[in-house]
Amino acid sequence: MPNERQMAVTKERIYSLFNSNEKIVQSKYTENEWISYYESQIEPVLMQLSGQFSVKLFSRRDRFDGNSIIFESSALTFASMKTKLGLAALVDRGVLTRNEMRSYFNLSPVEGGDVMVLRLDTATLREGKGGDEEDAED
Repeated sequence: MPNERQMAVTKERIYSLFNSNEKIVQSKYTENEWISYYESQIEPVLMQLSGQFSVKLFSRRDRFDGNSIIFESSALTFASMKTKLGLAALVDRGVLTRNEMRSYFNLSPVEGGDVMVLRLDTATLREGKGGDEEDAED
């Protein structure tokens, strides 16, 4: 019978063969570990599939016209609720639209949700104007 050390080495060889690790197989990963795994192992496969499906299903002329098959998934789909809620701050800063934010929560788009929103309590500093104290004197 194999000893513990031999079993551990065998297990590591099997994980290496499939480009994985124990945390991924047993779902004991952190959010950052999952995102790293997704970007290094899953996303490249999706890109290869997209390319091969496009080549096999579309003629050269079709591909030249811009037709392609795209397999897409967002790593944010698997992000924690804390991370997703942290991204909500980007909506009022004009980085994301409300509909983009809603897509991270698997919610349907809303009417007018593709318009960029900018907070009204932020502005650029003008020369001679500083903070609230100076503004209060004016």
